[in-house]
Amino acid sequence: MPWRRTLLQPRAPTLLLVAVLLALLSAQGADRLGAQAAGADAQEVVDEAAESTATPMLPVAQQSDPFVYLDLRPFFNNDAISWDHDPLDGDINFAWTTLPAEFLPDSLTVVSIRSASFLFPPKEDGTNNALILTGQSFAVPAGQYSELQLLITAISGLHTGEVTFRFRDGSQWSGKFNVRDFGPAGGTGQFGNLTVPHRHGPYGDQTPSAKIWVAIIRLPEEFADKELVEITLPANDRLRLFALTLKQK
Repeated sequence: MPWRRTLLQPRAPTLLLVAVLLALLSAQGADRLGAQAAGADAQEVVDEAAESTATPMLPVAQQSDPFVYLDLRPFFNNDAISWDHDPLDGDINFAWTTLPAEFLPDSLTVVSIRSASFLFPPKEDGTNNALILTGQSFAVPAGQYSELQLLITAISGLHTGEVTFRFRDGSQWSGKFNVRDFGPAGGTGQFGNLTVPHRHGPYGDQTPSAKIWVAIIRLPEEFADKELVEITLPANDRLRLFALTLKQK
């Protein structure tokens, strides 16, 4: 009927306009949802990045007041010790030289050297037991400490290392220590050492004797009264760290 067509025709543009508006609103909603999702993904990336850059924690392996033995095992990156039956299990100096396990303290036992005390690292075959120092930073159990004690040796001569201590109040202090090559002809070191009668090499036992040294950094009184939270070790890949102890004030 003509009148029916006349009544319906004006509605067509209206319906088209409604459809267009609905499409626009739908697109805007999708964009908002997409933006929210993108924002969430971006935040996750930021959170993951923050977690990945957090300073790793050195947990307490054992404690016997006033000594707090820090656990370096998760971070060891060098095998410097071998047994006589497998002298090539490790390499302390890029020449397939290692320290003989037979003459060193038992794995994970406390060893006292003069005024210092350490938890000796594992000696099992194929196990890393030393840390090559490359400037690593570590969070430490927060507390007041008077000394940092290092069971450490070096390759290629005499070296000076520096450790930076950071405290809860934002202040920091740096202390230095000296350490000799693991195979010097003589000398006892300022704070003592562990001495073995020979070394393991690619062609059998090697002389002379070898040493792991004790180094101690004493914190000034003003910093020993503060709460220590983090340390940064030297960036010197000629140093080999076997154990690390904090002495409580």
